[in-house]
Amino acid sequence: MENKLWDKYENGIKYNSSFRPNKNYYESIKVWNDFYNGDQWLGLEGDQKLPHPTFNIIKRIIEFLVASLTSSNIAVNIEPLENTVADGNEPISEFLNAEIKNVFEKNNFEYKVKEILTSGAITGDLCFHTIFNPLKRAYRGQDILGEIEIEIIDATNVMFGNPNIKDVEKQPYIIIVGRDLVKNLQKEAKGKKIEEDKDTQYQTSDYAEVEIEGDDEGKALYIYYYYKKNDKVFCSKCTKDVMIFQDVDMNTTRYPVAFDNFYRQNGTYHGRGVVESVCPNQISINKLFAMAIYHQMMTAFPPLLIDKDMVDSINNEVGSVIELKGLKVSGRSFSDVAGYLTPAQMSEWIIKIIDLCFQYTKECLGVSDASLGQINPTNTSAIIAVQKSTAVPLANIKDNLYSLVEQEVLILIDMMANKYGTRPVVMDDGEGHRQLVSFDFTALQNMDLKTSVDVGETSYWSEISTLQTLDNLLAAERIDFLQYLERVPNEIIPRKAELISALKEQMEMQQATQQAQPVNNDAQYEQMAQFMDNLPMEQQAQIRSMPPEQQENYLLNLMQQ
Repeated sequence: MENKLWDKYENGIKYNSSFRPNKNYYESIKVWNDFYNGDQWLGLEGDQKLPHPTFNIIKRIIEFLVASLTSSNIAVNIEPLENTVADGNEPISEFLNAEIKNVFEKNNFEYKVKEILTSGAITGDLCFHTIFNPLKRAYRGQDILGEIEIEIIDATNVMFGNPNIKDVEKQPYIIIVGRDLVKNLQKEAKGKKIEEDKDTQYQTSDYAEVEIEGDDEGKALYIYYYYKKNDKVFCSKCTKDVMIFQDVDMNTTRYPVAFDNFYRQNGTYHGRGVVESVCPNQISINKLFAMAIYHQMMTAFPPLLIDKDMVDSINNEVGSVIELKGLKVSGRSFSDVAGYLTPAQMSEWIIKIIDLCFQYTKECLGVSDASLGQINPTNTSAIIAVQKSTAVPLANIKDNLYSLVEQEVLILIDMMANKYGTRPVVMDDGEGHRQLVSFDFTALQNMDLKTSVDVGETSYWSEISTLQTLDNLLAAERIDFLQYLERVPNEIIPRKAELISALKEQMEMQQATQQAQPVNNDAQYEQMAQFMDNLPMEQQAQIRSMPPEQQENYLLNLMQQ
């Protein structure tokens, strides 16, 4: 059985090595990683004539794309198609949304999203592998075991049984590849003898091929083999020679693999990253710079020419004297005796072409000067408009990212419904306090749920625009201070919830005091009438044209002045 599973893994290696004509997939990925990390002259170190400058435009573009894609927080919202409530009349969706948020926080999911996007921009693939660890304690001080763990899988370490389609749930099987310490694998295999190996040639980076030797910390390659039977997921885990466990019922209905691409390609589950298409541009830029630098090195110090008939040698030491004879007789000048050879001038088009390479490469990938912050921010409205138009080319990548997150959320729901049982959930009471509330997650089984990924803008310029709009509404008295405070971003005002609560209590006390006091407005109205009679006729006509409630406020303000 082990050989059959390992044969499927080796078939996956054969596919990866052959689906790109005339290109080795594994070697290409290592080159793309090298280019991203700035190692862009590997293999050419023996050429000592040209210098090896590196202007890493690839890394800057990828960092910009990742920052743009993650400038907004991803908020997952689950809505049941059935109108169901839990014990205590709490909607089930609230427990589910709260627990998904807790899992994301425990797994540092926002950071993992940035990491997987960076990896995807290099390799083309985005893959999460979700594991339920039954031995991990969920909460300190409570005997609740079982935690969900999310890990990122490199593009070379995920293999589909049908590599010509991307749909995870339609795969006959999925293989996840990894390396671990032999002692950990032996413990999991309950003492079975596992030999360490050196099978590191199919990793995503040359650095992964180098491991510590000679300290009893050897590693071995293993695979997870997932398949479905009667709509249930089963799993086997093995090394090349040892079966660690076999045909274990995972008690789930979805593969624990969320997968998508950075840029999609037809006919293969593998995607395409940024580095592959930008590598030729990067090579051209580096070579042009190298030749320009070499030209300056060769011509910066031109040779000195002298007339041997007039002088034997020239000493260029400071303050030295050079004796010349016969200038008057021959009628020659000093410049006729010695001078520097004028070198050929480098074409100015070299620098222009380099600039155009930078410019067109950035523009083709949707990177503008405004988005990079390379303009003077004198008009924030214009900057926001330019940034939004710049973000249009990123829409497809965002859709792929949201698809990946939706897959991951469905995997989490599947695991919670079938593995959690009854356990406490960290809930927010709406006033900034968190508490544990017990919930039976088996209620999620066989329930129709609708998953949506909502995005809330949190970029720098969006916050400025929001604050300016709120300031204008408050100044125009279109909203009161409490409404203003409720809409200000949480990061602007510390302990905002407490301040809102205190203001509401103060307003309730004022309203109670006013209701307790007798109201006598007759004297006030008489004063207002006398004050208005003393105003000019034009101003009286203007006040009478106002609505009654505005007339009263306007007159009161005038009287106070």
